Amino acid sequence: MQRLRFLGMALLALFAIGALATNAASAEKGFLPREKPNFTLTAKNFRFEDTAGFGVLCKTLTGKSEFTTDKHATMTLGLSGCTSGGLNTNSLGDTSGNILVPVLLLLCIVAPTKSLFGLAIETENSTLHVEIPSLGSLFDLAGRIIAHVLTVGPALKFTTDLTGSKGAGNIEECVDGAEAKKWTLTSEINHNGTAVLTSVKTEESFVTFTEEAQELMGS
Repeated sequence: MQRLRFLGMALLALFAIGALATNAASAEKGFLPREKPNFTLTAKNFRFEDTAGFGVLCKTLTGKSEFTTDKHATMTLGLSGCTSGGLNTNSLGDTSGNILVPVLLLLCIVAPTKSLFGLAIETENSTLHVEIPSLGSLFDLAGRIIAHVLTVGPALKFTTDLTGSKGAGNIEECVDGAEAKKWTLTSEINHNGTAVLTSVKTEESFVTFTEEAQELMGS
């Protein structure tokens, strides 16, 4: 089954959080200690939407992975119950209503002076091709989204926030060291040559660690 890809990083994803340090003493500012780094990413009512309000709504989003460095992880997000205008929608080569999205995740800082954190999620390889088979229509997505991490202090479950609509209302950027990571997600309908900025909105979106509580921290 062909699994078409969303560009590297970060719900996306949801949601995603970056590399984990080997211990608290060596942790880089804003990063989680690199102990028990297995985690899941979940959300409900995950919606992509362009500036005209056209988009795709998926009832659930799930993914499981582990951090591999101080701030990076990879994951394949599974979105199910996906529709556009009430019509079943899927990534090319996948089953009806299902979208599979290989992504890269990065933990970044939204507001350095306040230690507010974000999760950058980006398609891993090129463009994600989503089709509406009953219409013969194609919806191409590419780029990076940034979720705001709301939970403060040690926790197993970190709440994340994405509340955009009609291509707007997104976190515009977060910082990874000296490098700014900008929201770049765009969509294009039927290869019309016009890629437009695309927002994401979710409900009940969480990063959940599977073995022990973690903490966003500064050094």
